Amino acid sequence: MATTSINIVSTAWTPISVAPAGFMENQGPSTVKFRTAAALPAASDNMGHALGFEKHVGWSRATAETIYAKTVSGSATLIVTEG
Repeated sequence: MATTSINIVSTAWTPISVAPAGFMENQGPSTVKFRTAAALPAASDNMGHALGFEKHVGWSRATAETIYAKTVSGSATLIVTEG
């Protein structure tokens, strides 16, 4: 299991993981939106699930697809553990 720290901004979607299972925590300070997609979403696209400051989410799926994230405003740090 690899754990990494990823800086997220509001101006572009950042690839987070392609692993079929993992866990991510938002260390803030901004709310993060995350989603899966086959290709990098346009920067103007704001659709995604919200992950608030100091909140976390895990995932497990049969078929891995890239998870992308961007902040609602400002920046945030995600701690991501894959596996």
